[in-house]
Amino acid sequence: MEPHSSRQHVVRSGFAAGWIACALAAGCAPSEPTPRGTKSPSENRLGEGDPDGSRIGSKAPAVESAPAAATKAPGDDDAPVELKILDFAGIERLVAGHRGRVVVMDAWSTSCLPCVKEFPHLVELQSHFGRADVACVSLSFDYEGLGKPADEAPRVLKFLRAKGAAFDNILSSDASDDLYRRFHLTSIPAVFVFDRSGELRKRFDNEAARSEAEMFTYEQVSALVAELVKETP
Repeated sequence: MEPHSSRQHVVRSGFAAGWIACALAAGCAPSEPTPRGTKSPSENRLGEGDPDGSRIGSKAPAVESAPAAATKAPGDDDAPVELKILDFAGIERLVAGHRGRVVVMDAWSTSCLPCVKEFPHLVELQSHFGRADVACVSLSFDYEGLGKPADEAPRVLKFLRAKGAAFDNILSSDASDDLYRRFHLTSIPAVFVFDRSGELRKRFDNEAARSEAEMFTYEQVSALVAELVKETP
């Protein structure tokens, strides 16, 4: 499959060769895997607050030059497809702002083929559960630290519009390698599921997968969401 970026990605020599082959098949990896063991702020109860930053595709002011016209999602005349540029703290605030609902955040990139393949399932999940109980969020790792985050926005927004992703869409203003470290990820796609109280209940990823059969599926994500929807905060 294609690499996550045009830069050569290096995996630490301490990882077994079999894992390396799996990681290449399973998704897209950062320049260097991040040691695991310490929880990031996103792995605990999130603080409250409103998201801020640039919104692309709406009338909200943009931090940097980017498309400003809103696009309607298929079948939903009231829901424009928008893209916000947020840093890590802004991402946390956005997730916390959905407290009271189950939050499903999909970490992806347009250059990650497995991510692109599974992305429509996120749209389907939002449609299935509705907005009253579930908030879907897409988090793009497309910005790799070269140029400005807004430079990546047109490509990301074009993809989101094509998929009808009428929910919170984020393009990180932090470089993708920084996001891998902050989230303690070694590859994407990855899906974070938060319960109604804002606690991270599970992170679905393919880091331990040794074959395609062991990779996570959106059926598994949906099953967990169905359980969490029944819970009260």
